[in-house]
Amino acid sequence: MRRIYRDYYRLGETAYREKMKFFEDHQRNLSTLDFDEATDMKLDYLGCLFEVGRYERFLQYVDEMLEIIIGENIKTYKGEDIFVDLLFKKAACLYHTKDFVRSMSILVQLRSMAPSNRLVIDLYGLCKRKIPNDLRLTIKAVGMASLTLIAGIALTKIIIVDPFYSDAIAFFSSLQVVLVGVAVVSFAIAESLFQYIIYKEIGMYPAPWINYIVRFIKK
Repeated sequence: MRRIYRDYYRLGETAYREKMKFFEDHQRNLSTLDFDEATDMKLDYLGCLFEVGRYERFLQYVDEMLEIIIGENIKTYKGEDIFVDLLFKKAACLYHTKDFVRSMSILVQLRSMAPSNRLVIDLYGLCKRKIPNDLRLTIKAVGMASLTLIAGIALTKIIIVDPFYSDAIAFFSSLQVVLVGVAVVSFAIAESLFQYIIYKEIGMYPAPWINYIVRFIKK
């Protein structure tokens, strides 16, 4: 085992920044290591980049490592399916760098590879919320407008209606109730539409309780 390899891991499992600096300072010397040691250090370095939020740099290196993993048929690393792990981290990095479409494309692949992984569904949902949907935004806008009107009516009641037009209090109160209903229904429709779109695209609802209900009904 080469000294550079031993010194790297002596820094400690969670010494992410120290290991990153060590790796970058000694990157030219990795050729002195055997394949297993060099690959081990590269994978650990990628993990460090991800942990400290160096997402752009992670994306610069991850494809090279994915090619090595595929070419050398490396299955696991530290007890994890390394191909799935790196793909998910790549998708997460793309999310953090606001490349939501590419992130979602990777997550669709991961959905078939790791169907029980809730993180895949959750991240897909986060990406989807970041991409504007005209219909969903319009429905939510109706709900927001209703809430704004409710606040305006409440203020009007306090300043004008209560002191001067007490006979109209019932009307304004009823109008507030109607607008509350409109707001609630609008937000419910918008969220239901969002859940359905995700289901159609990836085969599972982002909200776990909806999946439980669907499975129970199918029984």
